[in-house]
Amino acid sequence: MSSINEQVISEFYRACQQRGRLALYVDFIAYYCTHARVNYEKYAKMYLENVLVLMNDADERLVDKVARGFAAIVNGLQKESQFTLVPIVRYCIEQLAVTRIGDALYKKRVPFLRLLEKPEGVKNISAVI
Repeated sequence: MSSINEQVISEFYRACQQRGRLALYVDFIAYYCTHARVNYEKYAKMYLENVLVLMNDADERLVDKVARGFAAIVNGLQKESQFTLVPIVRYCIEQLAVTRIGDALYKKRVPFLRLLEKPEGVKNISAVI
């Protein structure tokens, strides 16, 4: 597969967002990161954030796709690069699950994250951190 211009991927994300078809974006990123013969390391944070914002979606099938997309993004990187994704994972979890009420104090907003109900989700996050 030839390299796809990252601007096109960003535009594709925005189009999927506008049309309410983010599952299509997640499928595409999972396929791209698994099969593309390009180094996407410098864009991995953007891909991961775009995918992880959906980790608590009410649609169970979408959460399954998020787990697969997360795995595809992370597994396509060298181990040394995977650790650079920790801040993005933390940021996404904080945005969805907690409200910051002080320097080190958080208030829980949701009882659980749907991604963490799945063995693949736990496995993916534990591989990064």
